[in-house]
Amino acid sequence: MVSELKNDSLPINDALFSKGVQLLAAQMTRINERLESLNINAFAASLAAGFLERLNRNNRRSMDGNIKRATGIDITGPANTPDIRELLDVKIAENVALISSIKTEYINDIGKIVRDNVINGERSTRLITEIKERGKVTESRAKLIARTETAKVNSQLTQLRAESLGSKYYIWSASNDERTRPDHEVMDGKYCKFDDDTVYSDDQGKTWKKRSSIGGVEQAPGIPINCRCVHLPVVNFG
Repeated sequence: MVSELKNDSLPINDALFSKGVQLLAAQMTRINERLESLNINAFAASLAAGFLERLNRNNRRSMDGNIKRATGIDITGPANTPDIRELLDVKIAENVALISSIKTEYINDIGKIVRDNVINGERSTRLITEIKERGKVTESRAKLIARTETAKVNSQLTQLRAESLGSKYYIWSASNDERTRPDHEVMDGKYCKFDDDTVYSDDQGKTWKKRSSIGGVEQAPGIPINCRCVHLPVVNFG
């Protein structure tokens, strides 16, 4: 009799568990749908535009200061040439897409964490811990994107401003600390072309050599991920 009761109880418990999983899955679907329906594009566009305009102003001030220190000439570089405006518009769109991708990935990952937690019968405290950890990953990725995008846009703005002043060349300036990568450090002080990331000169442009011959990075300063190097444009007013 006892055996019969135990055997009879198993389908009931399985049914209850299955029902619970179904209810949770339905709830998660509703939450995901609600989150996905939130339109963050307008917010992201405003955030990206404000960030890039501030970066543009800071880049202009920095470049004007570098030129004055190098030449002694006080010059105000162009605020917004058509090329600069086009670059900023493109970067605003790209950053909106990046911000939206973080939201989508976070929603999908949290849904998977919750489903796996229920199916594996894990405790709720473990679920909370996993969600917090996933949040840290998202925050870390957002910070990496912000650093990388800042350096890339700053690099591109410097090149456009320098070229608008007639510059074709720049001096590579590395951070030169314990975090500086060897292929970046070897480029420090090298005379470079804006239009060719594969060469450098050690005689101010009289002759050009391949960066690969010294193990130098074949990208512009600020373009590689986490690169903190910068251009020092060579501008002649004579």
